[in-house]
Amino acid sequence: MNINKYERISMGKSNIEDFEFENICSKLKNFEYDISGFNEINIEYKSIFNYYFYKYNHNLCDFNFNNLFFWKDLYKYKWFIYKDRLIILNSLTNFILEPIGDFFSFSELLDFIGFCADKNIPQNLIFYSEFYLKFKDKFGSLGYIIEEDRDSANYIYLSENLANLAGRKFHSKKNLVNQFLRKYPSYKFYNFVSEEIDCDVFNKCFELAKRWYNKKNQKNSEDKIDEIVKYELGILEKICKFFKELYLYLFIIEVDQKIIAFSVASVQNKNMITVHFEKFDSDYIGASQMINYLVSNYFKSKYKYINREDDMGIESLRNSKLSYNPDILIIPFKFYKVK
Repeated sequence: MNINKYERISMGKSNIEDFEFENICSKLKNFEYDISGFNEINIEYKSIFNYYFYKYNHNLCDFNFNNLFFWKDLYKYKWFIYKDRLIILNSLTNFILEPIGDFFSFSELLDFIGFCADKNIPQNLIFYSEFYLKFKDKFGSLGYIIEEDRDSANYIYLSENLANLAGRKFHSKKNLVNQFLRKYPSYKFYNFVSEEIDCDVFNKCFELAKRWYNKKNQKNSEDKIDEIVKYELGILEKICKFFKELYLYLFIIEVDQKIIAFSVASVQNKNMITVHFEKFDSDYIGASQMINYLVSNYFKSKYKYINREDDMGIESLRNSKLSYNPDILIIPFKFYKVK
C-alpha cells in the first residue's frame, strides 16, 4: 500500500457531468467575492467549487462539493477566495483545508497566515500534498506542531481490484459475493444518475438506512458512532431533493422486490469516483460485499480509482476499509500552534 504517494494530475478539459470549463470560468469572473467575511456552502456556489476542484484535480474527499454540502451543518464550513485560491475553513475544528489553486511558495504561505491573523481567522492548516509537506521543518522552526491526522486518511482503491477481487487477499470477499449469488440468484441491480432518481425509490433506501443504523446502535455504545450515525441519517433524509443539482449516482440491489443494499457516489475528478454512502441489510449474507462489487464493476472502465473516504477514527469502520486492501492511503497533516 502506498502512503501519500498521490500528487495532482494535470487534468485539462473534461466532460465530467455537465461541466463546461469556459462557462464556469465566465461565471467565476462575474462573481462578487466578499473576502472581508466568509461565505456559506450553498448550492448556488457549486460551479465555483467545481471550477477549482476539477481544474486542480485534488483527490481528498474533502475537496468534493457534495461532501462539503452534505456535512456543512456539522463542520460549519466557510469559504472565501484569496489571491485566486479557494480557501475553506472547518469552523468546528478551526482548521483551514489545503488552499485550492496554484501552490503557494513558503513566503506566500506566511503572507497568507499574516492575512488570516489580521482578519481574525484561525491560522491552523491541514496539508496533504507532498509540495506542502516538504515545509514541515520550516513550520516547526516557527513553533508549529505538525501532527498526522490518521482519522481523516482517505482510502483509495484501484477500481479493477475491487471489481475483480482476485487473489488470496480478496478470498473472503469473493467467497461472500459467491454465497450471495448462490442464495439470491434472482437479485436485481439498478443504477440511476441524478435526473433519473425518484424520491419514492430513495425513500425506500432511507428506510433501509434507518434499519441499518438501528442494528448498529444496538451493537455499539461508542458515543462517536452514535453522533455520526444520527447526522448521516439526517443527510440521507434530506438528500433526495438535491439529487439533480449535485449530480449523484444511486445504485440499488433488490431481492424479491425489496431493497437490501444501496450506494450513493459522485465524481471526484476525471480519474476517480467517490463513494459517499453505502448501506445494506445484514440479514442477507454477502449484501455488503455485493453492493461494493457491483458498484466497482460499474465504474472500473470509467474511473481508475475509487475513493471510499475516511474512517473518522471509528475502529470498526477502519477495519472494514482496511479489509479491502487499499492501494493508496492519503494521510493529511495538521499544522497548528498551541496557545
